[in-house]
Order: sequence, then C-alpha cells, then structure tokens
Amino acid sequence: MQIKQSIDKSFHVIHLFVLGLSLFATISAWYYVQEQNEQKVIRQFNREADQTVDLIIERLKKYEEALWAGVALFKASDEVNFQEWKKFVETFNIGQRYKGINGIGVILNIQKNDIKSLEKRIRKDQPKFKVYPEHNNKYYLPITYIEPLEQNFKAHGLDIAHEKNRLEAALKSKETKLAQITGPIVLVQDSEKTPGFLFYAPFFDQETFKGMVYAPFVFKRLMAGLLDRNNRHLSLQIFDGEDVLYLSLIHI
Repeated sequence: MQIKQSIDKSFHVIHLFVLGLSLFATISAWYYVQEQNEQKVIRQFNREADQTVDLIIERLKKYEEALWAGVALFKASDEVNFQEWKKFVETFNIGQRYKGINGIGVILNIQKNDIKSLEKRIRKDQPKFKVYPEHNNKYYLPITYIEPLEQNFKAHGLDIAHEKNRLEAALKSKETKLAQITGPIVLVQDSEKTPGFLFYAPFFDQETFKGMVYAPFVFKRLMAGLLDRNNRHLSLQIFDGEDVLYLSLIHI
C-alpha cells in the first residue's frame, strides 16, 4: 500500500513537472512570438512612416519645380501680362498633374505709391482687381496674378504682407533666394477654413527683389490621394507645434 502510494505520488510529481515544463515552454513561446510580432510591427511602422515622409517631400519638390518654371518665365520677359500668365499655368494641367495645390500665382513687390497704378494696369483685364487689406508694414506684396482665377478669386489682390506667417516666409525667401513655405495659415479661398500654406519661389532683376511665384495649398488636399488607405496600416497625424494639420485614422 505504501509502495503504491509512493508510486502514485511519484507519478503525480512527474505529471506536475511535465505540466510545468509544458506551461513554461508555452509561456516562453508566447513571449517569443509576441516579441517577434512587436519587432515586425515596429519595422513595418518605420517603413511606412519613412515612405509617407518621402511621398510628401516628393510632392512638394514637384510643386517647387513648377514655381521655378514660373520664375524662369519672369526672367525671360521684361513684363509678363495677365494673358501670358494664364496660358503658362494652363500648360501645367494642375487638376491632374499637381493635385493638392489650388493654383499658381504671382506676388509682386511694390511701393505703397505704386498701388493705384498697379490696380489700373490689372483692371484692363480684371476690372474688379483691388489690393487689400490696408496695413502699415513697409512691404507691399499683393497677389497680382493667380490661376485658375475662378476658384482663387478671393485671393486676387490680397497683400500677403498684412499677416505675420505670410510675410515672414516671404522675407526669408527674399533673403535666402530659396523656395520657402509659410507657417500654417487659413487660405481666404478655403471655405472649410482648414490649415493651409503658401509656397514661394523668389525672382529678382539683378539683385533687386521683384516678387515671387507662389502656390497656395490646403494641407488635406496635399495628402489626398497621396496615401492608399487599402495598403496603409498607419493612423497618420501631422502637427505643427500643437496645431493639428492632418488627421487620418485607420479603423480596425
């Protein structure tokens, strides 16, 4: 009886030992799989994050090329008129080739006493053109041409020197002679009042700052079509400081 009890006890201990080993092996395997899955998720996250940044940069570079093409037009001509600018922008087929930007325009650097003469000249083609709003800054940088005009009509004549973000980027573009993007602004032509930007490329006559070719864009339109939701596994949030520029969640 004692032998039987001893054997039963021995088998019970062995059973528990085997069960313990099995449990230990299961837990170890679970942790290993979890760690492998986490590493896989991290690698996928880094890969998709890098791809997203690259796509944004690639699109902005494409916009910049269009701006410098406009600068080249001004360098090749003493004066580009309204019709010439309209024809130039139409060649870009913005709706298809430059998705995200609202148009391509020209901002001229003028003196305050030149405002009336500029208005008179532009009104030959656009009778409603008016430089606005009034301000006391020493720079006057009105949007003189913008195409397509219909969807950007509210911006036509806007003096970008009236507002800090617009002006600071313009002056930096002037000083560096490089393309610059403003801080977040609300475009006057955006009825939804979502975050937008202006993208500037400066042009000069010798060393005299004459103005900028620019493109306005709403950030969410920049992102539209850039990321394929069916192949994307990231919830994307883009901030400028504490300001949310873009938010796109993946619902699982």
